[in-house]
Amino acid sequence: MAHNRVLAILVMAAVALATGFLVAGQVKAKLLTAETNRLRAIEGLVPVHGPGVVMSSTPQG
Repeated sequence: MAHNRVLAILVMAAVALATGFLVAGQVKAKLLTAETNRLRAIEGLVPVHGPGVVMSSTPQG
């Protein structure tokens, strides 16, 4: 009986640990996506709408 209880506790701990890693991974992915989008806007790789500085350049040739 005690063996089954220990096994059940270990299984629950493993599930809790795996769930924690999944949630942490999702949070990290969201944070990295936000940072990636911000850097793309700064580098001018994506159009940005709203107040701010607008720059344009004309190629010299």
